[in-house]
Amino acid sequence: MVLYIVRHGRAEEPRAGLADEDRALTERGRREVRATLGRAGAAPVRILTSPLRRARETAEIAVEVLRCSEPLVLTRALAPESSPERIWRELSDHADSPEVMMIGHQPLLGAIYAFLLGSPALAVSVDPGSVGCIELDGLSGPPRGELCWLLPPG
Repeated sequence: MVLYIVRHGRAEEPRAGLADEDRALTERGRREVRATLGRAGAAPVRILTSPLRRARETAEIAVEVLRCSEPLVLTRALAPESSPERIWRELSDHADSPEVMMIGHQPLLGAIYAFLLGSPALAVSVDPGSVGCIELDGLSGPPRGELCWLLPPG
């Protein structure tokens, strides 16, 4: 499986009266995500996203830019409080898709990069709006992946 990992674009700053899950993308965040996805060359069959607003909005841009025909899959496995192991289990449910994109949050995405590359102690910083690609060697047993590329935002 080819897995594209996207951190949501830049979002509104936290403020009183605005729940974290309701923070929207900024206009700059939207532009950066659109530009990065446009140059990524990704062709996901399916897009999985965190249910938080900023991730959903990023996923909607991905559907448009990448012309993905399947409906978005909202999953709590990509919510900030999740774990790499939970994401790994979620990916096995999508083994029928040769290319999958997932959209989520930091620090979870940094942890999933490390987990999928077989180095769980590795610290990986993932910028808002970045897109990475990992080729996975199967979805059973311990994860075995190879980082193909990582594009910064914009």
